Amino acid sequence: MDASIALGSDAEASHAWNILCMDDQFYYVDPTYESSRSNGGFRFFGMSGADRAVDGYPEGEITIGVM
Repeated sequence: MDASIALGSDAEASHAWNILCMDDQFYYVDPTYESSRSNGGFRFFGMSGADRAVDGYPEGEITIGVM
């Protein structure tokens, strides 16, 4: 499994996640944001690029790797 940082911004703020590559598929994970949610769960683990786009971070506007 390979991992890196993913950076993006929406209308409100910049944000960073981790991105994992498993079996030639990429998945976004956000353990910091997930831990701040009062209802728990794993909504921000294993997100696809399409999932991130729905949350306001289009794939073409996310930088993968260190800037």
